[in-house]
Amino acid sequence: GDSRVNRFWRETTGLDRLGLHCWYLGLPPSSSSLRSDTDRDNDGDDDGEKDGSIECIAPLTDDFAKALRHEALRPLWEEAVRVEPRLEMEPYDERGGSFGRYYRERIRDDDEE
Repeated sequence: GDSRVNRFWRETTGLDRLGLHCWYLGLPPSSSSLRSDTDRDNDGDDDGEKDGSIECIAPLTDDFAKALRHEALRPLWEEAVRVEPRLEMEPYDERGGSFGRYYRERIRDDDEE
């Protein structure tokens, strides 16, 4: 990264790490995941699977979302949310994941110090 750009982000928004984030990942069905009508349940539904595709959404972490909402970036953030409202989704972690089950409590404790 460009040190001038990194300095801007650090000094302006307080973000002291790389701002890389894969918010959405959509994978098409593989040829082996395509299901025929005989694969459906007796009631005719397919238990929520549409076509074998996979869609993953990873909400922004608190620190990155806070940086993007900074007043210096407000027009950029407002336009991004207008185009994709799901950007404002709260982070959650159903299984513990990479941040761990108690991530939000740890962040809250860090903010209080």
